[in-house]
Amino acid sequence: MFKDAVARFSVILAMLFVFTACSSCVTVSHFFGEGNLFRNKRRSFIKVESLNKMAIIRTSSTSPQKVIEDYRLNLSSTASGVIMGHYDNITLVATSAHVCSMRFGKQINSFVPHFNEKDPHWHFMERPSFVLKDLNGNTSIGVVLKLDYGSDLCMMVSKKISMPEIKISRYSPMVGEKYYNIATPRGIWGKRVVPLLEGRFVGEHKSPFTGEESYMFTIPASGGSSGSPIVNAYGDLVALIHSAYGTFNHVSMAATTKQLEVLLSTSYMKIKKHYDNYKVILSLHI
Repeated sequence: MFKDAVARFSVILAMLFVFTACSSCVTVSHFFGEGNLFRNKRRSFIKVESLNKMAIIRTSSTSPQKVIEDYRLNLSSTASGVIMGHYDNITLVATSAHVCSMRFGKQINSFVPHFNEKDPHWHFMERPSFVLKDLNGNTSIGVVLKLDYGSDLCMMVSKKISMPEIKISRYSPMVGEKYYNIATPRGIWGKRVVPLLEGRFVGEHKSPFTGEESYMFTIPASGGSSGSPIVNAYGDLVALIHSAYGTFNHVSMAATTKQLEVLLSTSYMKIKKHYDNYKVILSLHI
């Protein structure tokens, strides 16, 4: 009888030990819910603050030296990004192409409606600068490494940010499955505070914004959500939001897993080839 009591007591202790030891891991399982999944994964999130100084000039068709129209714009904006890798003392941060350059789409036409980039008499120059903020509020300067206008993706580099990189999922999203978004819609963000959103994967089709294949999610998005990561229940990256429907912004479009893989691999190739150059460029920024 004493032996049975000891055996039962040992079993109870073993169960308590297993439950306590796994208390941090079971909370991220499907059975126990999302729990503290984002406590670590959200540390890869980066808030992107940009200032773009632009000159838009139209010259005369008969006298190229004569300026007919001259527009000078200073635009500031807030967007989202995510750490996708580290290479030596440099960190790679992904966001949307339209965040990195006003050349994407018809953004310039929002300010100069009759601007036509195909017209040789129009001249456009931009000088963007980027401040990257991690979840602890630490800042660094971002420099554009690679632009992919087709998938609306941009990779920036900065001095090494002491935050973990996020891994791209090995699997494409499944229709109807729930996914999670870490973003700063309308610039909503604070030190150790970042909105966490969720929605379902709807499918893949050609985006009316990029003209390329994109993922569609029922995740709300607004200004500031551009470049924000969408992750699965394991915290792996499956997409990067680039747009939402203006008339119904609870449906968002995002760059696909495959497009992210291409961006990352080509970015690594470029930084490895030109590492010393970018190291010098980044060293010039205080």
